[in-house]
Amino acid sequence: MLKIALEKKIIIIVAALAVLMAAIIFGVILPTVRNIQLLNKETYEIRTYLEKRSQSVKQVYNSIKQIEKIKNEIQEYEKRIFGVGGELKLITALEQIATKNKINQKIERSNLDEQKNKQITMSLDIKGTYLNVLNYLADLENLDYFLNVEEIFLTPDYKAGAEENFEQADMRLNIKLYVN
Repeated sequence: MLKIALEKKIIIIVAALAVLMAAIIFGVILPTVRNIQLLNKETYEIRTYLEKRSQSVKQVYNSIKQIEKIKNEIQEYEKRIFGVGGELKLITALEQIATKNKINQKIERSNLDEQKNKQITMSLDIKGTYLNVLNYLADLENLDYFLNVEEIFLTPDYKAGAEENFEQADMRLNIKLYVN
């Protein structure tokens, strides 16, 4: 009987330890594991949210930088766009280029007085040596205004001398400027 009682005691002790372990597992460890998993999920969501916010802030910062850059570029372009009331300045600049390159320049047609569609069109007749005419054209290209050359007619000027004299050239230039 003692032997049976000892076996029962051992079985009861093992059963009690098994119940205690089950209680610890189900009462402490599993809820802790669930809490850890929940915290991992919440941490992941917060990290994802913060990354999105960080990207958003970076985009705003980059946009502000681009806006400042564009503002600076616009100021540079505004200097190059012909403004209303700058007709005399334009004609003076054209005359200075003509004088510098030792050519004869004549404005044949223009709509400086009555601008249409915010555009000025001019037709220039330029006479001089071939090299001076090309230099005039290069200087015109470097003018502070945005010029749109519509047509260029470059021909030798036989009226200036003998037919063998190919140094003289006649250029008709049709240009367009946009008015701001």
